[in-house]
Amino acid sequence: MKGYINIDSVKSDVVDKVMDLNKLPYPFKTNSIDEVYMRNILEHLDDPIQVIHEVKRILKASGKLVIIVPHFSCAGCFIPEHKTFWRAGYFRNFLINNKRNSLDNYPLFREMDLKIVFYKGILFWNYLVEFIVNLSKTNQMLYEFNCAFIFPAREVKVEFSPNKRINDYAKREIMTQQLRG
Repeated sequence: MKGYINIDSVKSDVVDKVMDLNKLPYPFKTNSIDEVYMRNILEHLDDPIQVIHEVKRILKASGKLVIIVPHFSCAGCFIPEHKTFWRAGYFRNFLINNKRNSLDNYPLFREMDLKIVFYKGILFWNYLVEFIVNLSKTNQMLYEFNCAFIFPAREVKVEFSPNKRINDYAKREIMTQQLRG
């Protein structure tokens, strides 16, 4: 992609930097990156949660993280190279206003745009299914728990803004509330 540092584990003509994304920390300064675009990456990594934490570290406060992963209902997600399977609802665990965060899963992001994307083309009904599913979080949840294998999705696309504004006092408050629990 033009305008990006293209990273992969295998050298090719479009790769700027060969790097093992399982090896943390990444060789980038804290708060130094404007945007991270991860398409079909997380499902191949050993510890994708730690990778998301690491990406949050290197993102600027005004930065953006875009993640695209295969949806768990997609037939193409069941290949031996995939180590994890993803549903849209899981990404809500990373938000500041999520009441279910644990101490280990400290809220990393303040806002999010989350879409479940469907195959289109001759599957004309998927245009309508995608529209209805993405009308609300409730619709996304109902779809994933009841209809995902009737109308399989292609992928989950999420855009995060980092939660860099939270100060030490707010961190202590969150931890205190969680401990009281």
